[in-house]
Amino acid sequence: MALTLAAEQENSRALEVEKRKSASTDAQKKAIDEVKKVAVKATKQAVLRIINVSFAATVVGIIVTYIIMTVQLIVGNLFGIKAIELEIWEVVIWVFLSIAILFIIILFVLILVIVANPYETAWEAFKSWWN
Repeated sequence: MALTLAAEQENSRALEVEKRKSASTDAQKKAIDEVKKVAVKATKQAVLRIINVSFAATVVGIIVTYIIMTVQLIVGNLFGIKAIELEIWEVVIWVFLSIAILFIIILFVLILVIVANPYETAWEAFKSWWN
């Protein structure tokens, strides 16, 4: 009787040890999965940032960077896809790029108007100075 009681206690102890081990391995697996998710997200963001920085070295690159950042802003921030979401400082850069591109477009149109009608534009400017 004492032997069966001792064997039963030993079995229950072994079962408790096994439960603790399986619980700790489950927690480890969950932690590893979380680390993998964070690493994948950080890698995606780093790759997009590297592409943006490398393209920004040229005029065409600035336009490509602006398009990429616009897609990231719409898809990541507005639709809630966390993998390509822009951070706040990147949104600020996007706003300044938008203002700069708008200014360049307005300046380009103004130059086109002056070049298309140089004498009329000069005459209108001359009249406005004397009135």
